[in-house]
Amino acid sequence: MSAFVISVPLPAPNRVYGVPVVQTTTLTGAVELTVISFDPTLYAASGRTIKFCCFLQTTAVAAQANLELYNNTDVATVSTLTSTATASPEYKEVTLTAPANLPNSAKVYAIRLFRSGGDVTDVVSVHNAYLQVSY
Repeated sequence: MSAFVISVPLPAPNRVYGVPVVQTTTLTGAVELTVISFDPTLYAASGRTIKFCCFLQTTAVAAQANLELYNNTDVATVSTLTSTATASPEYKEVTLTAPANLPNSAKVYAIRLFRSGGDVTDVVSVHNAYLQVSY
């Protein structure tokens, strides 16, 4: 009896979590909530869709919640998701493409939350944020 070893590459995870718990701020300057490393080349390019997704909420319609995906390595904003939802967190997403939005190499990204509009007592929150890869 002979043994065969079959080597199959494991699929990369389809979600890269950035902010798995609720985070809030009243500040208008960007607050860095977390940093993640992401490399689009770990995923086969054919038929690939990469999305930046989150749930945003604010305490007042006049205050807009902003969640920014920021490329720390290259010092550049990739995308900003916004919401003025007050009743419950609103799901937001944007499709990103490599190399148009995301460089085709490993980079360090920050997820940053900030408020625009409203006043200093208005609170904006992100309830979850992640990169999602699908085919």
